Amino acid sequence: MGARSKPERKADVLNAMADYLLGNGLADATLRPAASKLGTSARMLLYHFGSKEELLVAALAEVRRREIEMLTREMTRHPARSPAEAIHRIWRWYASPLRAPYLRLFFEAWGVSLRRPYLFKGFLENVRKDLLPLFEEVLVQRGYPRRHAAAIATFIIGAFRGLLLDMVANDDRDRLDDAVEIFVLVTQVMEAKGPLAASAVLDAARPTRSRRRRSTRPSRVARTRVDQQGSTRPERRRDGSDRGRRR
Repeated sequence: MGARSKPERKADVLNAMADYLLGNGLADATLRPAASKLGTSARMLLYHFGSKEELLVAALAEVRRREIEMLTREMTRHPARSPAEAIHRIWRWYASPLRAPYLRLFFEAWGVSLRRPYLFKGFLENVRKDLLPLFEEVLVQRGYPRRHAAAIATFIIGAFRGLLLDMVANDDRDRLDDAVEIFVLVTQVMEAKGPLAASAVLDAARPTRSRRRRSTRPSRVARTRVDQQGSTRPERRRDGSDRGRRR
């Protein structure tokens, strides 16, 4: 038999810290509990990651990897026959008490990252990317143009996360289950209208957004200076004369 692997191995440290975060959250995250579980010291934990912050970033990524892997395995094992069925299946999967630690940690890390993004570098970017390609590819397979699939996938993920955040914060499953049915209804309407309808809406909105962006630029004709009292004065030319003064 080969020699028993040492507990200081990087993978062991990472898994121990991920387990600790799932059970205790970020607010009181310290290295001692993970070190005690592995029978080593906090100093040895940092040997593999350099700093506590880098270890936490890696542990959060490991937790997220586990979550996405479990969700992907669930959806592969029980493929949905329609978007409505997929929404119901994903909602029931996340609503299980087994997923509560993952949701609490996810939203805690998200909140901290919004205020102090330097603590968990890359977390917000990874959260934006990890599910988007999965949903986008499903939409492309159902006939949606790839240039529009990202927008529709963003809507679906955003709706899910809003409902999940509400579920973590409030114990009101009846209200949330009803809200999911409304979400399903919207998805069914989109499905009934087909990919062309969604594409038409998005294509029509692009010129409007472009005009709105151009309209925010200041006009040369209307340039004025506002003094501290809020009154407007004509802009003076370089030669000292007032632009717009009556002759």
